[in-house]
Amino acid sequence: MDGLTIETVREHIYASFYLLPNISPENTEKLWDKLMQYRFIHSLNDLRRGRFIRWIPVHARNSEYKLSYGGMVIDVEITDECPMILCKTPIGKMVKFDFNQNLVYQKLTAEEKLIITLAADLPNSSF
Repeated sequence: MDGLTIETVREHIYASFYLLPNISPENTEKLWDKLMQYRFIHSLNDLRRGRFIRWIPVHARNSEYKLSYGGMVIDVEITDECPMILCKTPIGKMVKFDFNQNLVYQKLTAEEKLIITLAADLPNSSF
């Protein structure tokens, strides 16, 4: 989370929508509203087990992209074909998906929110 501020977290979320072909402005706005408490996961190194995530499949019918209900990260399996994320949904169902075929967003913890808020108030300082 080094160097992240509220503004950069939001910029990363918004920029991630450009990875979705032909997304409509209306769809962008709906997704944006639902992801305000999340941060975009650029790589597997940013993903933490035990944390709540949501994802958007990058291939959608009629360019209508839907955000998953999400789940808690249980495991990450690296296969020859792709990295697979195993999650447990709030209703207890196990779901596995391909990290490379989805945009992944991890919910910010209260501590992360505090840190990035304080970082914005302390320009040019280091911890």
